Amino acid sequence: KKPGVVDGPTFEMLMNEVAENAGNNAPYSSPANALNTDWATPILRTGQLRNLDLSISGGGEKMRYMISGNNFMQEGIHKNSDFNRTTARVNLDFTPVDKLNMGTSILYSNNSRKRLRNDDNISGGLEGTFFYPPNRGIYNEDGTYFKIPTFENPLAAINETTIGMVTNRFLGTVFAEYEFIPNL
Repeated sequence: KKPGVVDGPTFEMLMNEVAENAGNNAPYSSPANALNTDWATPILRTGQLRNLDLSISGGGEKMRYMISGNNFMQEGIHKNSDFNRTTARVNLDFTPVDKLNMGTSILYSNNSRKRLRNDDNISGGLEGTFFYPPNRGIYNEDGTYFKIPTFENPLAAINETTIGMVTNRFLGTVFAEYEFIPNL
């Protein structure tokens, strides 16, 4: 759900009212004709989620195996923010002779994350949707982002400040067990 904020004409009408109540002239001559910029629509989306799993297992008396894979994708509600993870795992158990059991477990994981500058500060995209005046356009006449001193333009914060992180992990174990004394 998008944040509830006033539209451009209502903003200008309220700003005129504030000025007049303070004994000043109204800054806007025609609030009904004000530009109406929806700052939330260009930066928000309906996030998607996907989780795919595949595994195969089998074996016989001497050997058992399990192979699995997973792909997880999550889009954030902010455009240009998402998380992807792909994993693969192999487990092997082998009993070459009575009393001896050997095996391995191997895992590979790749995580990719794109996040935005929004954590605990006032210059992120969502914050700007509350503080940017709806009677101003997203862009200046020269094509640059319209900006006010304290807050970043919401669309600029989303489009120009992606923070990426990629993590690759490889974990593996090998084991051998021998039963010297039965049931010990």
